[in-house]
Amino acid sequence: MKTGDVNQMTIGAYQGCEIVSFYNALVYLDKTQGRTVTDWIESLPYVGWGGDPGSGYAGNPWTSDEDIPDGGFPTIWPTALMSFAQENNIQVADLSGKSISEIKDAVLSEHLVEMWVTIDFDEPNITYDDYYGYKVVANTHAVILDGYNEKKNEFHVTDPIKGKYWLAESTIDSVYSGTNQFAIEFL
Repeated sequence: MKTGDVNQMTIGAYQGCEIVSFYNALVYLDKTQGRTVTDWIESLPYVGWGGDPGSGYAGNPWTSDEDIPDGGFPTIWPTALMSFAQENNIQVADLSGKSISEIKDAVLSEHLVEMWVTIDFDEPNITYDDYYGYKVVANTHAVILDGYNEKKNEFHVTDPIKGKYWLAESTIDSVYSGTNQFAIEFL
C-alpha cells in the first residue's frame, strides 16, 4: 500500500513517530483533510510532561532527545490516538494485545496497522514497569505495517525515520511481544 513518506527528523518532529506514522497512513487513505503533517501534530491533545499518554500526547513531539526533561516520556498511546482519530472522522480499531497472526490478517485485508515497536527494532529498553499501567520503553517507536509477503513471511514497514523496507515477521513479533503490544488498525 502506498503510504506517505514523511520523515519525522526532516520536519523536526524528533519525538513524533506516532503522529507522523498516523499522517503517513492518512496519505494512503486520502484522509489528510487538506491538512499538513504539522497541522496534525499541532492539533493533538497535549497532556504535558509526565502526563498520561493514554489521555493525550505526553510532552512535545518537537523536542530533541537532549531537551527531554528528566522523567519525561514523550509519546501518545493507542487509546488517546484512537480518540483523536475518531474526533477527526478517521475510523480505527484497537489491535493492542492481538496476536501477530491477527495483525497479519488485518494487513492482508489491505488495512494499515500502526504498531508501537522500538527504534531499529532493537531489543526493548524497559525503564519502568508501571507507568500509567504500562511499561516505559525508552527506545519506543511507531511504524506503519502496510504490506505482507506470504512467501518470505515479511511485513512491509513504513518507518518515519528509516523509510520503507521489508522486515521478517519474526523480528516484528519479537519486538511487539516485548513491549506493551500496542497497535491500531485503520478501517
